[in-house]
Amino acid sequence: MNRREKLSYFKDYYLLPCIGIVSVTAVVLFLLWSIVFRPREQTVLHVAVLDCVLGQEQMEGLMQELDGLFSITDKKRQILINDSFNMKEDGLAKLEVYLSNGQLDVVIAEKEMFKTLSGYGFFQNLETVLPGREMQELKSDLFLAAGYLEHEENGFEDKETGRGEVMPYGICLPPGCIWMGAAPDAAEPVCGIAEGAENLENAISFLSFIRSSK
Repeated sequence: MNRREKLSYFKDYYLLPCIGIVSVTAVVLFLLWSIVFRPREQTVLHVAVLDCVLGQEQMEGLMQELDGLFSITDKKRQILINDSFNMKEDGLAKLEVYLSNGQLDVVIAEKEMFKTLSGYGFFQNLETVLPGREMQELKSDLFLAAGYLEHEENGFEDKETGRGEVMPYGICLPPGCIWMGAAPDAAEPVCGIAEGAENLENAISFLSFIRSSK
């Protein structure tokens, strides 16, 4: 066969299989890179702000402050401020999913809502996680609430919401502070560390920082 006949023969019998092999190989290599070799984003702090929506300018300002606090210079490290929890709709169910997966470090809510969530066992007792010095500094701002009670009686496990011991589960923030976004100025926000927080040390640093946020 001459050159033209060879080219025609290749197109008829080998071109499509070759294209298929190359395409499959490219897909496999891409998936391998995405799953195994692609750099993962690391969340250094995840904050949930309940029942308010932060404006874009406000959000950008807060993110800049937090980037400075945690020295975020690498795009692979990120801080998340999540204000998508509407507790009058599906916010509670959504919050439970995040908490059960250990995805939240800090929760900020209005006082009465925070008290309710404390009763569900959603927050850590600050006495057990804060170093002595930080505990003394925050003493005047501590928010006490009843926790979640668990006990066994006659072989039957009884779990009661809001019947546990009263503990310091949060710290009080100034009414109308920037972290409550569009909430009324009269709102009394409280900030606590989520049960199962993955970034506990950063959550502790955040508590000290947030007291100075106006």
